[in-house]
Amino acid sequence: MHKFIFLTKTLICLAIVLLGLLFGLSNPSSVGINLLFYQFPSANLGVLLVLFLIAGFLLGVLTSVLNSGSKRLSARFAASSKHANSTR
Repeated sequence: MHKFIFLTKTLICLAIVLLGLLFGLSNPSSVGINLLFYQFPSANLGVLLVLFLIAGFLLGVLTSVLNSGSKRLSARFAASSKHANSTR
């Protein structure tokens, strides 16, 4: 059962990546990104879309990891303070 779930998740991730690549490659026009104080050189819109897709994915994973870590830390703190209060 675990292999089936892993295979399903892997296939879904691959399908999303392939759709992102197809979407990116179908947008060959050149665009420039102008931030407030810096202007990036012009680049292919498809490449930029894929790069920002990857950056968004990585930020989502990082947020998830940090959120789960803070929940574990607060649960550990609550358990240790509960233990300290019961020993008094």
